[in-house]
Amino acid sequence: MPTRLAGRRSGLLMTPFSPRRLPGLVGWWDSALSPKTLRTTSHVGSGTVTQSGTTLTGTLSAFLSEVVVGDVITADAGSPLISGTVTAIASNTSLTLSTSATQAVGQTYTVAPVAGTSDRVSQWDDLSGFGGHVSKAGVTAQPALVPGGAGGMPYLLFDGVNDGLQATDGDQLKITGALTLFAVYRFVALANFAAILNKGDGTTAAGSAYEIVLDNSVPQVINADTFIGAVKTSAAGASPTAGTDYMAMMTRTAAGAITLYVNGASVGTASDGGAALNNPTNPVGFGQAGDGTPLEANLRLYAVAIVNRLLSDRERWQTERYYSRRTGIAVS
Repeated sequence: MPTRLAGRRSGLLMTPFSPRRLPGLVGWWDSALSPKTLRTTSHVGSGTVTQSGTTLTGTLSAFLSEVVVGDVITADAGSPLISGTVTAIASNTSLTLSTSATQAVGQTYTVAPVAGTSDRVSQWDDLSGFGGHVSKAGVTAQPALVPGGAGGMPYLLFDGVNDGLQATDGDQLKITGALTLFAVYRFVALANFAAILNKGDGTTAAGSAYEIVLDNSVPQVINADTFIGAVKTSAAGASPTAGTDYMAMMTRTAAGAITLYVNGASVGTASDGGAALNNPTNPVGFGQAGDGTPLEANLRLYAVAIVNRLLSDRERWQTERYYSRRTGIAVS
């Protein structure tokens, strides 16, 4: 007679939840799980040194857009040489180096990203299977991949000047009906108008379809926006705090009901009437408009997901808690 194994349970094995299991998932980018194309290409800074010591100031320098903490700066010409690791960036024209060697005034400098510390991301791959990889040319316009963010996850750091990523414009992102957008992020600093995710030109309603952005209202709030014809409809949320990690989810029903959730709580609702959303030729952009226009997003980005339907309450709960467990962000 067969022996029954103690503790063996019959039935299907339970597979842990992952956004990949969501029906209708058309885009999913994760800072830890997605393959990435990384660059450590050196580039010459745009200014010259005007002060000696560990505090490096410069003329015409764009430290905020050219340099990331962890980069190595060396002299491009002159003597004595500049050499040090960037430990802090105060402004467009002032940063701090790890070394105190005398630096010759008037030198130009070279910036070298460091592998595993300040790599630049030239491509962030889509995990949905649709191949909507996001990319950007030019090392000074690419976000940096920085280790040690929320819950130990790495993050993509956008400088708030010209960094951004742009998706391949596949048909799967041309959503005109029900949809769900999701992002995990932190604003390093609050700008006038900053895009987390935008499909469109970032300027006109007629040239846009959907977005999650930091609006330029007073006080500034997170908005979930849809665009039909020349009309923008916004579900406005609460004001974020710079230096705090969040997750935001926007849902739109087939009837046009929009809800914005931040950290699991509903913070704003609106209705756009349910007509088809605009279908601009511009693709989806992260940290910028879909057409490449910089939108001043100085943020850390951990994850983005796009679904071409309305998530159920259970699916929303599963997605939020999946990233809550990984990042430590508390959700309602």
